[in-house]
Amino acid sequence: MIKRKSVEILAAAVVLFMSVSPVMAVVEFNDGGVWDIDYEIIDDVWVDFETPGMGTTLNILEGGSILPRNLLKGFEDSIINMSGGLIGSLWAHDNSQVTISGGAIEEGFRAGGNSQVTISGGWLSYLDAYGSSQVTVSGGLLGGEIQLEGNAIVTIEGSDFAVDGIDVGYIELFSIGGRFEPYRRLTGTLLNGDSLDSDFRIGNSAKIVLIPEPAMLLLLGFGGMAFVRRRRQG
Repeated sequence: MIKRKSVEILAAAVVLFMSVSPVMAVVEFNDGGVWDIDYEIIDDVWVDFETPGMGTTLNILEGGSILPRNLLKGFEDSIINMSGGLIGSLWAHDNSQVTISGGAIEEGFRAGGNSQVTISGGWLSYLDAYGSSQVTVSGGLLGGEIQLEGNAIVTIEGSDFAVDGIDVGYIELFSIGGRFEPYRRLTGTLLNGDSLDSDFRIGNSAKIVLIPEPAMLLLLGFGGMAFVRRRRQG
């Protein structure tokens, strides 16, 4: 496994692409290696753009930043792990894999294509899932809304879920009529103890799946067994 630290960023292993516009620059990581970002990047960052099968890994660590208002984009089979730091926006495309356990994303996160996303911590200004992306949320703080479209699935693990103030347990939330619905409100407590309090709306065939924490599922299972026994005894 190739692992490179920030001091090697000047070693030209990364391709720096300057567009026609003098203000636009993109730093590309596409060599199949593992890169630790614990320093500041002031340009957009693309991982494995048009380079399938590489599986380049980018780790955003404490002290790392991609600012101001710049994009981190994962393409093809890239892997992005964010455990700290601060970035403008994060977009997942193609078959990319993203894990967020810490840090902050100021301008929000978009998951598209067939991307696989796990969020267990950190702070996001909003979450937008589309295409056939699959997002699992068990922790973290959402500063804005959750929006889904296409065939995206967002699975949220926690407890005390309520939709528009009505308590719910395990439930799948779909669009009303297949088009974007009016915003609704989702509250609860995520699996790691973080609070969930966000507006959401769903379009097309997308859905939000709410899964109570394992202890609650166990209780629901016992309750269901007791119900079956009572019916049989009756």
